[in-house]
This record gives sequence, structure tokens and C-alpha cells, in this order.
Amino acid sequence: MSGTNGSSDLETMLGDPRRAVRRMSIPLIVSFLIVQINTFADSAWVAGLGTDASSAVTVISPVYWILNGIGMGVGIGASTVIARHLARGENGRGDHAAGQAIVFSLLVSILCIPVSTLLISPLVSFMGADDVMGDCISYMLPMTLLCTFNILCGTMSEVVSSEGATRKTMILMGSSATINIVLDPILIYTLDMEIAGAGLATAVSTIPACVICLWWFRTGRTVLHPTFKGYRPDTDVLKGILQVGLPRAGEYTVIYLMAMIQRIFIIVAGGTEGVALYSMTWSYVSMSNVIAMGIGAALVPICSAALGCRRLDKALDAYWYSMRLCLVVMTVLAIVLFVFAEWVVIPFTYTGSMMELRPEFVWVLRLYSLFVPVIGFIELGSCMLQAMRHAKASLASSFIRNMMIVSLMAITCGIGFHETLYGLAFSEFFGAALMTGLVMLYIREYRRMVPG
Repeated sequence: MSGTNGSSDLETMLGDPRRAVRRMSIPLIVSFLIVQINTFADSAWVAGLGTDASSAVTVISPVYWILNGIGMGVGIGASTVIARHLARGENGRGDHAAGQAIVFSLLVSILCIPVSTLLISPLVSFMGADDVMGDCISYMLPMTLLCTFNILCGTMSEVVSSEGATRKTMILMGSSATINIVLDPILIYTLDMEIAGAGLATAVSTIPACVICLWWFRTGRTVLHPTFKGYRPDTDVLKGILQVGLPRAGEYTVIYLMAMIQRIFIIVAGGTEGVALYSMTWSYVSMSNVIAMGIGAALVPICSAALGCRRLDKALDAYWYSMRLCLVVMTVLAIVLFVFAEWVVIPFTYTGSMMELRPEFVWVLRLYSLFVPVIGFIELGSCMLQAMRHAKASLASSFIRNMMIVSLMAITCGIGFHETLYGLAFSEFFGAALMTGLVMLYIREYRRMVPG
């Protein structure tokens, strides 16, 4: 039965592109939504500890997301390679590439443990948040010491998605987020671990997902059967994976490193309370963006498989359908956030110190809702460029957009907190236009290089 289901998932991915986008993206949207709800729950539980704890989480969390991005980057690189092999019926090569990606991810994760642990204190000082240094260390230390599982989970989830089995990806991501949600109140309040409990809950939540995925591979519940026995690095395969994976991991790193730099100017403009306003309301933007993230994650293997067979028409059909679908749904979500802003900020403002900031939380969320309809174009454009093996262009676009954000924040932070966020909003519109323009440029180039 499992083998049949795996074959069915693969047939869906290789079939009608619009049907593939719908069928594959829904489980991924649910997965990313669960992850965002998990992040939301983390913020809500920590908010009960006061503004210092909330600010600490928002200040240091980019380090966690950089580590997560390393695993996702390697996995997405592997997905573009594996999907092309599966589209051509080269399942053995797909198995080999999957094994290479997973072992490489494991080795990288081991190197990340000492590096990320030693960087916590310098990064907090760099961002000018020494007043919450203790809370930052308590929260982040468990996640750096156990980052191997976080990185591996990201890679293996993308490997599973590469064969179209996005429902399995949903199970992996959903199980991790659910465990975190359950553990948060137990560790934070029942066991009185406070902010360290929130970090530990996040750190251990990915362990069961890694075990489940390895069990699927071993018991034949997936089309892919990654090969690990007698592992030797295959430089040709790793080069193909890293051609996309390295720029994608770099893109995540740029985004979150720039997020740290942005926090410096936010602190100048609004203090550590400004960081909470800036970051905690962003969780609603992230929750809205799960539509684009889910569709984009499905788009990578769908378009990679189509381009592997030189079917640009199928890849473009999937891309433009995804853009229209994303625009409609995210516009509706933006309207809901704008209209009901006073209600949806309540989970962040239910204690005395945070309640005083409620009007500012509402203002920030309404500003963010203005660019929610187009922010998905950045994610979809990035995914399309990865499928076309032009991940470096996506990295360049993200770098330019984030440099614009940082530059505008640097100019406006001395004027006021509101003006600083206006610069952020303008940069998001610019980023959406830039990423979409790059996709159009490389589509024209592909047509010239591959006639017919």
C-alpha cells in the first residue's frame, strides 16, 4: 500500500501542473501553518514572562532560523536534483543523491554546534541588546547544542517532498510543531524552567520527525530509498546539490543576518520594546506567507521535474497559476488582518507591561498588512529560480532587498519608529518587483538556450 501511495504522489507531481500545485501545496501549507502557529505559541507563552523575555526571543531567534535554513537549503538543492532524476525514470540516481544530501547535512550540522554556540554572546552584543543577554543565552543554548536534529529534519523533509509526497512532509513538520506546542507550557511554567524551557522544547521537538523519516526510508514507505552503506562523498552529485543548496542556504543566512542588523536600528528607534513590536506582529505576516511558502515548496520539484524533461510550458503553467492563486488568497488575508488588527494582537498584549503597547501593535500590524498581498511573489520567484538552477540570482535579489531595508532603516531610525517601518514596507514592494523581474529575465534566457 505504501509503495502504491508513493507512486501515486510521483504521478501527481509529473502530471497536470495546476493539479500538482493544488494537490502538493495544500499539505505543505498546512505544515507551514502549524510551524507558524508553533512560533506564535512560543511568543505567546514567553510573553507571559514579561517584555524582557519577549524581547530576548525576538532578538536571538534569527540564529535559530539560520540553522534551520542550512538544512532547508541543502534539502532544496537535493530536491531539484532528485526531481529531475525521477522525471526521467532514474530512480537509482535519485536514491544516491538523497543519501549524499542527508549525510552531507549531518556533517555540516555537527560543525554548526560549536560555531553557533560560541556566537550567541557576540551577536547579542553586536545588536546592542546586552540588557537581555542572560535570557538570550538561556533560550538559544539548547537549540545550538541540539541543532543537528533541526538541520537534518529540514533536509529530509525536502527530500521527501522531491518525490511529491507532501503529505508525509506535513506529518514530519506537524509532529515537530505539535510536540513543541505541548512541551512549551510544561517546561516554561510547570517545571519552572522559564525561557530556557521554551528553547529546550523547540530543540527536542525535531528529534521524533527525524526518526519517523528514517523509518520511512528503511521500510520502503517512500519511492526514494537513500543509500548510506559504504558512504563516500560524490563530488559530482554534491556539486549539483550545492549549486542550488548553497545559494538557498546563503539566502536564508542573508535574510536572518540582515534581520539582526535591522534590530540594531529598531532598538535605536524604539528600544527593546520596539523589537517586540517589530518582530511579534511579523508573526502574522509569516502566517499569511505560509500560502506562498507552501505553494513555492511544491513549485520547486514540480518545475524541476518539468524542466528536467525540457517542458518549459509545464513549468510556466505551474508558476503563473501559483502566482494568481497566491495573490487572491493573500489579499483576502491582508484585508482580514487590517480590519481585525485590534483583536488579533491580544495574544501578545494580555499582561500589564504588554497591554500598554496594544495601540502600537495595532498600528504596526496594519502597516504590515498593506504589503502582505505581494510579499508572496518574493517566495514564489525565489522557488522558480531555484527550479531553473539560478539560485544565485535569487540570493542576489534577497541581498539587494535586505540591503535596501537596512539602508532605509539606518536613515530613518533617528527620525522615529514609525518612519523606520515605512522604509521596511517600501522595500518589500521593491523586493517583490525585483524577484519577479529576474524570473522573467531567466525565462527569456532559457528559451534562447533551449529552442522548442
